[in-house]
Amino acid sequence: MLDGSEVLATKLNITVREVDGDGVVYNENTGSLHLFNNSSFFIWRCLDGTTSLDEIAKEMANHFSISELQARNDVLEFIEQLKDSELI
Repeated sequence: MLDGSEVLATKLNITVREVDGDGVVYNENTGSLHLFNNSSFFIWRCLDGTTSLDEIAKEMANHFSISELQARNDVLEFIEQLKDSELI
């Protein structure tokens, strides 16, 4: 279970394109294609290996004008999806 203090980065062999603020992510290892909406792509771009999940949630709350609690829940839920998709 994630607690927010984790610092994560995306895997290698990932191709990323931005289209109208949304993200298109191709995992070369699995051959899978993923489409991210604006908020999910925001989180994706923050996964730089130096920023904690709690810090990402704070940045997301400010950027999208939502509560930090909502942003934290969104970040943790999206991270679980990324793990399941073998993207992190």
